[in-house]
Amino acid sequence: MGYIVTTADFHILGVRTAKYTISNVNLRITDYETKLRELKTAFLEGVTVQAGITVVRMMNVVEHVVEVMDLNDMLYAFRARYAQEKGCLPGTRESFLTEICDFLNNVDEGASQVCLLTGVAGSGKSSVAHSIARLYDGQQQLGSSYCFVRSNVASRNPENLFSTITCDLVDHDPQYKSALWGIVKENQALRTSTSPFKQLERLIIEPSQNFHAVGPLVIVIDAVDESGDEDSRQQLLQAISKQIANNNLPTNLRFLITARLESDILAALPPCAQIVRKQMGDIMEHIVDRDIHMFIRHSLHQYTQLEFSWPNEEWCQLLVRHSQHLFQWAPTACRFIRGFGAKGLDPCKRLEILLHIDNEDGVYPLDDLYRTILQQLFTLKSAQRRFRDVMAVVFVLKEPLPFPSLSTLFDGYLNIQDIISVLGSLLDGVLDERKPLRPVHTSFRDFLLDEGRSLAFHMLIFNICNLKDSRLCNSDIPTLPSQVNKAIPAHLSYSCQYWMYHLQHAALLDEVTIFFKDFFPYWLEAISLLSLSSPLSAILSALETCAVLKEWAKVGITMVLSSQY
Repeated sequence: MGYIVTTADFHILGVRTAKYTISNVNLRITDYETKLRELKTAFLEGVTVQAGITVVRMMNVVEHVVEVMDLNDMLYAFRARYAQEKGCLPGTRESFLTEICDFLNNVDEGASQVCLLTGVAGSGKSSVAHSIARLYDGQQQLGSSYCFVRSNVASRNPENLFSTITCDLVDHDPQYKSALWGIVKENQALRTSTSPFKQLERLIIEPSQNFHAVGPLVIVIDAVDESGDEDSRQQLLQAISKQIANNNLPTNLRFLITARLESDILAALPPCAQIVRKQMGDIMEHIVDRDIHMFIRHSLHQYTQLEFSWPNEEWCQLLVRHSQHLFQWAPTACRFIRGFGAKGLDPCKRLEILLHIDNEDGVYPLDDLYRTILQQLFTLKSAQRRFRDVMAVVFVLKEPLPFPSLSTLFDGYLNIQDIISVLGSLLDGVLDERKPLRPVHTSFRDFLLDEGRSLAFHMLIFNICNLKDSRLCNSDIPTLPSQVNKAIPAHLSYSCQYWMYHLQHAALLDEVTIFFKDFFPYWLEAISLLSLSSPLSAILSALETCAVLKEWAKVGITMVLSSQY
């Protein structure tokens, strides 16, 4: 009986336990379901929020990419920025640099904003410009620097000056970048404009009106006179002059502009409330000579034989005296004494050669230096003729090329190695084949292009008969026939008369035709990869004027238009 009761109790307990357990499980299940629904809701809401955050981030990224792509449309002059190594030697030009810095640092209301630094060729304007740019770059106050160079007007010219400055300002200031993008984001015509007026007004002045920067921001523009001739730089000067006259320049910007004493530049930038003029000639001669002495001693200190031959730095004093206070004379002379590119003479002998230079009139002290160096390098007339041929190509190029590329252009017609290799004192790029060949200083180019100055080394002759008055008709000059016979040799006369005949009948036209038939697609590909669409249309348009090539030119134009590359 007890067993039955006990068993029954266990049975009832089991049933109760089972019911309790089942009930508890149901509660757990309900609780889990509730929790799962809450988690699901939270998860979905979280996903939505996270998705929203992700979308916003993606939109920001896309907007940034579009912004970058838009601004990348703008014209930019690569490698036009200042070069640290081209600045003044530490310890030189100190007081003059301080004067310019005092001007640039003045942000008082109504303070002048433009400093025009002028001087003759070789006086050191560019060295000052590079030093100022380097100084303010180190202080993170350099908005932009742009250095014109006459040997590279294809990539450095008035059409991309202000657009390049704009791109540099974008990199410097996020506020400016945002303000600029609001102006150009839907205006490709503005982004790609080549008008100095439009670039300065819309890309620099207008964005600057929407924010106020702290402290001066310096813009350095070096060698404006090398931006082209008077016609090509007219719009640039007018654009600057107009904005200065209207007092529209952003108040925080300070401009340092260097140039030779060209009449159109001086007329466009006269002394006024907004413009301060400084001249390299304002530096006292004894200070210039001291700086030249420091430079020469620094450049030639390792040549102890100079001190042995001319003790107590007499060699240095002699060179300073021959420089006639023209700074560029010193680095050119030092490069020659050090034997840049040209071997065979020791430094003492080279120094003696320079000391024999006699420039009594003192008009072009650099000319006598250039002439002496060239006469030392090329004594034979045949060598002088080859020098003229090579330099004519160097100067006629739209963009300077390094030696290997220049050598390829001659393609066996002339071995230029022995000509270029000895010109290290006058040309950059001789000792480093990766660098383009260009004059160390623009005055060397000017020297060679002026027959009266370069004499036997002159490359191009203007007013070939040396007529006294260009306004006279040929018929009014009784001695003209004899002057022509004397000045124009038979081979030049023949070339002037028959060059077009030979062009039309020469095998060269056959070669051009073969080029179009076999190589045009490859050329088109290279032009496309180099992003050189501008010269392409000009080339094809020029070919249309030649009857033999007209049909091929049309084919080429059709291919370009259809590819839309």
